[in-house]
Amino acid sequence: MKKSLVTGLLASITFFCFAQDTATIINAKEVERIEKTLSADDMRGRRAFTPDIDKAAAFIASEFKSIGLQTWKNSGSYLQEFSMVTPKFISASAVLDGAAADQKSVIVVSSQPNLKINEQSGFEKVTIKAGANLFSEAGGA
Repeated sequence: MKKSLVTGLLASITFFCFAQDTATIINAKEVERIEKTLSADDMRGRRAFTPDIDKAAAFIASEFKSIGLQTWKNSGSYLQEFSMVTPKFISASAVLDGAAADQKSVIVVSSQPNLKINEQSGFEKVTIKAGANLFSEAGGA
């Protein structure tokens, strides 16, 4: 009991000794200016692949530059390019234990345009019961 009390007391003292005063770090007017700019109608959306996302990204990059933030690995740019794969269902077929499976019963997550699996592929057949969580069952959790 004494160890817990002493540990709690030391943790509390450490917290108060090193706590920062947010009023000196965060400028409410500056936060409001940035929020209003990013939420303005002329930004037209800030999600990836939405209209004018480049305008919002350029604004954020200019804010980073104005406060002296370093770029990632001194790349000279605050923007990071990435690729995004969006699946598009075309068709699916499966034969399990010699019987054709209903197309609605087949789920495949892959970045490959074509996928062929047979008995030698090393996969196992799993049945997910009604009401079970697909992600937990598929992930083996």
